[in-house]
Amino acid sequence: MSHICDPVDYKFVPVEINEIDIFKGILKLLSFIRPEWTPENITFKVFTDGITNKLVASQFLDEHGHDSDIVLVRIYGNKTDLLIDRNAEVRNIAILNKTGLAPKIYGVFKNGLAYEYCPGVTLTPDTVTDANISSLVAKQMAKMHKVQLGKEVSN
Repeated sequence: MSHICDPVDYKFVPVEINEIDIFKGILKLLSFIRPEWTPENITFKVFTDGITNKLVASQFLDEHGHDSDIVLVRIYGNKTDLLIDRNAEVRNIAILNKTGLAPKIYGVFKNGLAYEYCPGVTLTPDTVTDANISSLVAKQMAKMHKVQLGKEVSN
C-alpha cells in the first residue's frame, strides 16, 4: 500500500535566532508556538553532536517540576542553505510526518525549525547489525519508499 501525500502547510514564525544568545531567541520562538509556557519553567539542553547546526531541546516542567513537553529547536548553520534546499527539507519532513516517519513540525523560523521530540537511541554499528533492529529499520525504509510525493515535487 502506498501513501499519497498532499502539500503540507506549516506555521512560519517571524523570529531569527542569534548564535550569540540562542536561549533568548528560543524563548521568543516558544512564545509563538507554546504561548502557555512560562519562561521560568523552561529548561534547555544543547546537543553537541552536530557539525553545522545547533540543536536544543526546550523542555517545559509543570508546576510539580515534572517533564511535560519537549520541543526541539534546530538552528541552521551559517550558509548551510547554499548546500541544502531548506524549503524541500521542511516539505519532506512534513510529508513524512503524515505517514508516521518523521516528527511533527511546530514552526519554521528564519534560520531554523522547531519540531516534535521523538524519544529513541542512536544506532551504532553493533545495534544496526542486530537482526531484530535491522528488520525494523528495513520495514520503516520500505514504508518510506512507498510514499508518493505530490505532483509539485520533481523526481
